[in-house]
Amino acid sequence: MKEYFHYFKASDGADIEYVDVGAGKPMLFAHGFSGSAEMQIPMFERIKDKFRCISFTQRGYAGLSGISPGTCASGTLGPHISARDAKELLEHLGLENVNYIGYSMGATVLFAYVRQYGCTHLERAIIVDMTPKLINDGTWNHGLYQGHYTKEQYEKDLRSMEEEYSRFNRYFMTQVLLPHTAQEHRDYVFTPQHRAILEQVVKMSGIPGFTVDGLITVPRTMWAVNKAYWRGMGDNDFRDVLPKITVPVALLYARPGSIYDQGTAEYMYKNIPGATLTYSDDSTHFSMAAEKMENLIRLIKEFFA
Repeated sequence: MKEYFHYFKASDGADIEYVDVGAGKPMLFAHGFSGSAEMQIPMFERIKDKFRCISFTQRGYAGLSGISPGTCASGTLGPHISARDAKELLEHLGLENVNYIGYSMGATVLFAYVRQYGCTHLERAIIVDMTPKLINDGTWNHGLYQGHYTKEQYEKDLRSMEEEYSRFNRYFMTQVLLPHTAQEHRDYVFTPQHRAILEQVVKMSGIPGFTVDGLITVPRTMWAVNKAYWRGMGDNDFRDVLPKITVPVALLYARPGSIYDQGTAEYMYKNIPGATLTYSDDSTHFSMAAEKMENLIRLIKEFFA
């Protein structure tokens, strides 16, 4: 598997890790919050006979790029920088007409890419379970936690990410992994019942070595990294970008969902020209990358054929 891993030097001198496997139509997968290129390999193994599968590890993750926590808030990290790295990677590889997949925060990277570069180098895109605006307010209810995530809670979460990350992460994981509806009250309290349910979800995922404690616990060295990316999503509103996505787009959303719902999906569908919308039924934000991955693989094969 070592042959899958490569590095390229970005324009600012940072070494960016990327995975490149398979042959065929090139496909760039932008991973989600706290992810990595390596985490995409199980899916790539299933489609590498049809596609050239590429993913890069966004800065600060997996201990890469020489980013220290003290520099994370200074503009070194964020979806806008990841978008630049994505463009530079495609140019490093000499690729045009690339199919793009943005899963969760990876879709935010696409929004930032289009804002900065238009649809340069892109041919088609799949957006998976993401909102163009994380924080909800009096005029917007299609953001995080199915319309319940407020500016006040966002600011509390930023403080938790700096002082004691698990305060944020325990509740966040219950939202990502478990099914929810917009009618549910969000109190941001992690209970023993939540933990028991998470134990069952982790067991059902079948991922080797996957535990609830491993899911919740984040090394202190990563707190500032995650905070920088969270701020990069929370401080931006990409709704104006959606009409500027001029390549064909397929949307895939979890139903009933967990952190987003059909309202978010329908908004995206109505505001991206010519987009198609597919639901992954009986799914959560997490399960679409685990036991429900087949739905995404099917869409990739059909839409990128």
